[in-house]
Amino acid sequence: MNRNVKHYYQAMERGSWEPIMGEPELTDATVGVLGTGSIGRELAKKIQGFATRLIGYRRSIGEVIGFSEIYHGEQGLRKVIQESDYLVVALPLNRETKGLLDKEKLALMKPSALLINVGRGEVVDQEALANLLKNRHIRGAALDVTTPEPLPPDHELWRMDHVFITPHNAVSSPQLPFRLAKLSGDNLARFLNHEPVVNQVR
Repeated sequence: MNRNVKHYYQAMERGSWEPIMGEPELTDATVGVLGTGSIGRELAKKIQGFATRLIGYRRSIGEVIGFSEIYHGEQGLRKVIQESDYLVVALPLNRETKGLLDKEKLALMKPSALLINVGRGEVVDQEALANLLKNRHIRGAALDVTTPEPLPPDHELWRMDHVFITPHNAVSSPQLPFRLAKLSGDNLARFLNHEPVVNQVR
């Protein structure tokens, strides 16, 4: 999304050479991650080589390895949204997170920012997001999750050239069943030994 892959794919289908000059890069950018659980921490590992400033939001106080700064509370959430060039939503869906990114909070994003949602569709007010995108108030969005799923074929998000949608399969991999089986076995052993389980959703 950041390097206009959608544009180049469409140009390739037309057999047209259409370079875009001055495309954004991750170096020196601020990447904000809402949710510092297993997904957020894995993202932190993978992004370290890009010389970015990585900031995170979590509900409880505490540091998280790989992040430059961690914020919490309402003011912390607003700060992460306002400062991010790339805002990654990696939150689970629960009573506290449903609709968390509403119209007011989405409006805090930089006009040059990208929203990336790999958490749950209902964490974001999709109608408010669509309006922001339609009016070019943010640069674009990459959505692996939507509301509802599947997203209806006539939904306006499909037709926006600065939106990239995948069908909730970012986790898809031939190794996934083996990882899940191992995780389940490890967590069962942890539970029986009265140890904390891994990837617990609170």
